[in-house]
Amino acid sequence: MFVRNGATWTQQAYLKPGINDRTSINFGTSVSLMGDTLVVGTPGDDTLVSDSGAAYVFVRTDGTWSQQQLLKASTAGGGDEFGGSVSIHLDTIVVGAIQEDSTATGINGDGSNNSDTGAGAAYVFVRDAAVWTEQAYLKASNPSYYFGSSVSVYGETVVVGARRESGKSTGVGGDDTQIDTGSSSPGYFSGAAYVFQRQGDSWSQQAYLKASNAGNDDNFGESVSIFGDYIAVGASEEDSNATGLNGDQENNSKSGSGAAYLFHRSGTNWIQNAYLKPTHTASVSGNGESVALAGSILIVGGPGNGISAGGAYTLDFSTPEFTLVGNLTDIPGGTNAPSLANQTDFGATSLGTPGVTNTFVITNTGDAVLTFAPPSLSGAAAAEFSVISSAGPTIPPGASASFGIVFT
Repeated sequence: MFVRNGATWTQQAYLKPGINDRTSINFGTSVSLMGDTLVVGTPGDDTLVSDSGAAYVFVRTDGTWSQQQLLKASTAGGGDEFGGSVSIHLDTIVVGAIQEDSTATGINGDGSNNSDTGAGAAYVFVRDAAVWTEQAYLKASNPSYYFGSSVSVYGETVVVGARRESGKSTGVGGDDTQIDTGSSSPGYFSGAAYVFQRQGDSWSQQAYLKASNAGNDDNFGESVSIFGDYIAVGASEEDSNATGLNGDQENNSKSGSGAAYLFHRSGTNWIQNAYLKPTHTASVSGNGESVALAGSILIVGGPGNGISAGGAYTLDFSTPEFTLVGNLTDIPGGTNAPSLANQTDFGATSLGTPGVTNTFVITNTGDAVLTFAPPSLSGAAAAEFSVISSAGPTIPPGASASFGIVFT
């Protein structure tokens, strides 16, 4: 564990399993940190049964780290590799077990039938005081493989990647019952990601995510990250020769170049709003093998990027958003119905008088600078109106500006 003081990083702790947990193998395969709590995945842990896996929770008090708890799956089985992926946010931990074998689907199903080899699972744990308990046992809604390849939690939302899922659909919310079984079929091992939402103590699946260009053996879902209403998903074996943002997805001449996809939630609905490639695309780059979101910044890792030296690229997807108000009353986006309440209806005026002047306030509620062009006037009566002042040309995040329109 390392900590920063000013611009200097120093090692604060060297962590190993507790003295009674020395059956641990591959300790540190996955890690996730939140404040003073660290979770470490150990998919080779042999406690209870060989290679069933475990996750270790450590807490920091006054600069000193100690082990708080050892987490095991409620359905722990040999070779499950519980702990291959971990994520923590506040008092919630999610742990993936990509080799879990049960035939269960959905939430808290029957995990006793282990005839679906390598289906995978994810487990949600919550902390009350200093004690962690399992809250949910998550499975894919459809036949899937390596569900739990990656996991990420933020608030009440969990996303789970399944890099060997073989659904035929593309995009968000497709038919997850249609599965490609042929090894050369487009959907075979294309991968998927599943979004789960918590209400109270209960979980439900909110979305089924596929790449917009889902292709054979793309490994979509190998990495996932959620922050707020954004999810990033990596597909390290995606093959297109596109570069940059939202390029051509159809030319698959760069085998294993990899890609990342950004999804956004509005209400309860998810949409894909970006397809991401590096500025230089090369075969076997593995871009998307790791992704990380924080605020409006996305980092995408590619271990083969830069002629096998490895590399990463970042995207700032901050966006300007705004509200428009007249007479202290909101003017809804897309409205075309004049209203006296928000002053978009100017009422009546008499010839020869100064006319009616209404002032409107625009506020940048987003996280990027808003560029504002002067209002334009059109329509049969446009000559009777004029703009007398204008906001802008730029409005910083959190700032407001006003403009006036006079009706003569």
